[in-house]
Amino acid sequence: MNEIILNEKSLCGQYTSMDEFYRSILPFLANVQYFVEDASWEVLKKSDLFQSRVTERECFFRIRGDRSDAARKIKGLLCRLSDEPPYWDMDSRQSGSYCADGEDVTGSSVAEAAARTGFLLSFPRSAYEDREFTVAHEEGEYRVTSISTPAYRMERLYQRGYCDIYTYLREHFRGTRLNFDEFDAAYGFDSFERSEIEECIADFERFAGHADWWEIKADSALYCKEYRPSKKENWFRGTKYADMTIYKFRCGNPKRCFGYREGDVFYALRMERDHKISDNG
Repeated sequence: MNEIILNEKSLCGQYTSMDEFYRSILPFLANVQYFVEDASWEVLKKSDLFQSRVTERECFFRIRGDRSDAARKIKGLLCRLSDEPPYWDMDSRQSGSYCADGEDVTGSSVAEAAARTGFLLSFPRSAYEDREFTVAHEEGEYRVTSISTPAYRMERLYQRGYCDIYTYLREHFRGTRLNFDEFDAAYGFDSFERSEIEECIADFERFAGHADWWEIKADSALYCKEYRPSKKENWFRGTKYADMTIYKFRCGNPKRCFGYREGDVFYALRMERDHKISDNG
């Protein structure tokens, strides 16, 4: 079971009002939902989280009695975070003292994350938002990853081997002009070296960053063009894509990404590593 620890130190009275707090934490709650729904992860918290300050004058437990529209939609999840186990301080793994950014963090979730798997789930607008840092201990130094936004979550989970390339691509590029929801892993990255995958990701970013389809077509580095094989040599023969207009673009020579266009969105379907398919179309 992988563990991620809710960071009570990331609630330090940084919000000017409860309404600002509710508006600001929607991406954070998307992360909470992700880890709660994934059976391979467990979200731990400190048992006194409810005492943490949201604003200078209001603590987390204020959520329980808040009847505002903004609170109504999300307070159920927030209350569960503080009211329901597991609590790490009932079985702490800490020993000795811990220091981060020049501060003694012994007894906090920051220290507990260092003593466990090194993952923190932190509220936004704090000193812990989307960053990696070192926690010093008498036995050595520990790297801790503190996650606040979905984009950073996927980046760090992928880089540290907690999710595969296909999950990363689907989530990382969701909502852009590059979509991996229909990608066939049987024609994916299994034979690629890590450096080749990183090269592909860089060109996926380049593709997704263009303002429109015409910019993509004009980008000589991507060299995006229609795939035009004979019917016999059509790589997609026998699939639902056989009669569709398929395009391909370069992800660092000789690699190509194949897919189809719907409006301004390109649906990636397959990867080619050696250009042998491209030689025939």
